[in-house]
Amino acid sequence: GRDGLALCDRHTAYHRRWFVLKGNMLFYFEERESREPVGVIVLEGCTVELCDSAEEFHCVISQLVQ
Repeated sequence: GRDGLALCDRHTAYHRRWFVLKGNMLFYFEERESREPVGVIVLEGCTVELCDSAEEFHCVISQLVQ
């Protein structure tokens, strides 16, 4: 899997979270050393788009609701 640090938009403020990608699941943790994830995003059926940014890595994960 892959892992890395990102900021999460929670509609009112951004929170720093550590992300780990395993297969089609994106787990997120409060910090790199955390043992239990805060949550998981199942990427099946989702589109991941890279966003242009000169300073940081950004992406948008969206899912078509039917």
